Amino acid sequence: MARVHGGEMIARVLQAAGVRELFTLHGGHIDPILEACDRHGFRIVDVRHEQAAAHMADAWARTTGRLGVCAVTAGPGVTDAVTGVANAFMDCVPVLVLGGRSPLRDEDTLPLQGFPQLEMMRPITKWARCVYHPERIPEYVAMAIRQATTGRPGPVYLEVPIDVLFASCDEEQVVWPQQLRPEHPPAPRPEAVEAVLDLLEKAERPVILAGGGVWFSGGADLLRELAEVTSVPVFMNVKARGAVPEDTPLGYGGFGIFSSGLVQREVGPADLVLVLGARLGLFTGGRRQSVIPPSATVVQVDIEGEEIGRNRDVQVGIEADCREFLRLLVEGARRRRWPERSRWLDVLQQAQRERQQAFAQALERDDVPIHPFRLAHELAQRLGPDDVVVADPPAIGQLVEAHRRLDGPVLGLVEVAREEVSRYGVVEGEPLGGDDFRVRSTVEKPEPDEAPSTLAVIGRMVLTPDIFPVLEETPPGRAGEVWLTDGLARLCQRRPLYGRRLRGRWLDTGNPQGLLEASLWLAARDPALARRLKGYLQGAG
Repeated sequence: MARVHGGEMIARVLQAAGVRELFTLHGGHIDPILEACDRHGFRIVDVRHEQAAAHMADAWARTTGRLGVCAVTAGPGVTDAVTGVANAFMDCVPVLVLGGRSPLRDEDTLPLQGFPQLEMMRPITKWARCVYHPERIPEYVAMAIRQATTGRPGPVYLEVPIDVLFASCDEEQVVWPQQLRPEHPPAPRPEAVEAVLDLLEKAERPVILAGGGVWFSGGADLLRELAEVTSVPVFMNVKARGAVPEDTPLGYGGFGIFSSGLVQREVGPADLVLVLGARLGLFTGGRRQSVIPPSATVVQVDIEGEEIGRNRDVQVGIEADCREFLRLLVEGARRRRWPERSRWLDVLQQAQRERQQAFAQALERDDVPIHPFRLAHELAQRLGPDDVVVADPPAIGQLVEAHRRLDGPVLGLVEVAREEVSRYGVVEGEPLGGDDFRVRSTVEKPEPDEAPSTLAVIGRMVLTPDIFPVLEETPPGRAGEVWLTDGLARLCQRRPLYGRRLRGRWLDTGNPQGLLEASLWLAARDPALARRLKGYLQGAG
């Protein structure tokens, strides 16, 4: 009869839950966990301090939306992880901390690295337990995963004493959980969804405030679709950034733009605020300086009913999973006709530009040391779609994010001087099915008089205004002639690009000739990322 030890049990349950990464610092109390995870092909990230392991698990969960797992040894290993765990607790991030522990048989004998770890972890975790019987390890790991990832997410702590972890038992005695998470999260009542749709349809200046509840429920795509169908702008806190592309009039980082003085003067305050999975506290202005106008109708949706109405009375409160709510809301929104809101969106864009101009002079200064605003600007210009910013202190991170627009490549529509374009590519597409293609490009040097004087730039791609008829008339598989900056020309040579043929339109930018918004877009490295950019052209119209 086969026997399994505690580390093998933990690895199997984690693997069944889709976990493939483990952040840790080796210690004798957790040896079986590391050995078993290694046998099962986990990516084990071995750090030099347990604080880093906890922060990495937290960061992994934030950036992927999946459970982050770290394993730390008994005593100082657990205490070193406290700050990372507390950080995840404050921000409701799903993290599982596996802690080593002194042997049960040595309780109250002053064992090595033994002290009351559970008592320390309980105030900063959603759930904390100790396993006393080896055959129950899978049950407790499954319980920990459910606690961390369902309802309001948060960190959980599970410690396994060394004599329990190293013990083995007959595999037939072990109950292996089959249902690690509920398949059907709580959904709102249909009449509640219809009531919200009525409010959105009647509102003249509606906004959506999105938080971590959208991201961790997997509702980002639905939120993007809702914004596109209804033309309601979405403002996202740091945990939801990128859910809606910030290169369109529908997506904004941070909650402050819609309450700015310019917005108040030009069109008045927002009259409807839909809060999705975001808590109302310091980062929404607190009780006295809330970004939500006093006169606005407030709809708040949260998986935890206790959050609804905190610091601000609401007119409609809905306790539900954000993804389930968005799914039903989008289904209902598709059946309705929505008002035109271009004036509201134009003023919000104007307010955003005004904020960016606040430190415009700093961008032209060559002071030493460099002005923080210029430093943030220069960094943001060099960041790619997959780059991650880790900033300490947080002020510089906020400045970088003020310049950086999220959701794939940083897209913008600007004019480029002729001298900045030195190469072009005749771009041909290898069909991938439908309108998708993989780009193959030849890069050549143009004649000086061939370089266009007015260019439209979409991310790293440069399009001439006269490319529109070319793209409309080219046969499938050939994308047309595209002018490239040096950076994109080199990119074409190093790695494949992916794109899709789309219709474009002229934009009134004050230039008599106008600028063409792309009939074609490209994204580096990832075809799935390229497909996500389709919403840019559709949402901006």
